Amino acid sequence: MKGYVKCYFQMHLKHWYLYIINIIIMIIAFFTSLIAAKYFDVMTKNVQMMWFLCALTFAVISSWLLLIPNIMVARKYRDKGRCYQFLLVVVNQFISILCFYFIGHMIYFTY
Repeated sequence: MKGYVKCYFQMHLKHWYLYIINIIIMIIAFFTSLIAAKYFDVMTKNVQMMWFLCALTFAVISSWLLLIPNIMVARKYRDKGRCYQFLLVVVNQFISILCFYFIGHMIYFTY
């Protein structure tokens, strides 16, 4: 596990430019989730649920670009076994979505 975490951070640091591009994607995701807020409000009729869905939309759109280094980490760590690579990518992407959901939660739930 220790070797995997080291490999994970090395790969993400190697592709540092994706984080700079991701800032632009986060701005696009913010405006997209604000546009979607109108539809979420009509669908849910609950303000808290609407902001939750907006933060989730922001997180999913913002984390798309990090799929590239997540796939590369899984391939580098597990050369053989597509199932293991797929599971590593899914777990890595879930962690990325959680990180961006935390950012979205701070944006939408802070009044």
